[in-house]
Parts: sequence; C-alpha cells; structure tokens
Amino acid sequence: MREAYRLNQHDLITPEGKSIEMMFLFQSPKMPEFETVQQLIKKLIIELNKQHQKLED
Repeated sequence: MREAYRLNQHDLITPEGKSIEMMFLFQSPKMPEFETVQQLIKKLIIELNKQHQKLED
C-alpha cells in the first residue's frame, strides 16, 4: 500500500497551505495483487480530489 500511494501521491490535490493526514489499514486474510491495491489507491485519490473541489466551490 505504501508503494502504491508513493507512486500516485503526485495526483492528490491538497488545499493550499494545509496538509492531509491519512492512515491506511489492511484488513484481509489474503494478500491482494499490487495492481489491485494500486487501482484502489488511484480511486481513493480521485474521490479525495472530488471532495476537495466541493469544499472550494
């Protein structure tokens, strides 16, 4: 998860002068494929960006 976030963090829009604190928890008995994790991280970043846009409007 850390590597998937690291590779995609540049797409995350953060409010100017502010920071975002996040924590990721993995809760599954089986290990997912890296591609699956990366796709989920990308979807999360897209959703966070949408929320950020709503706050600015």
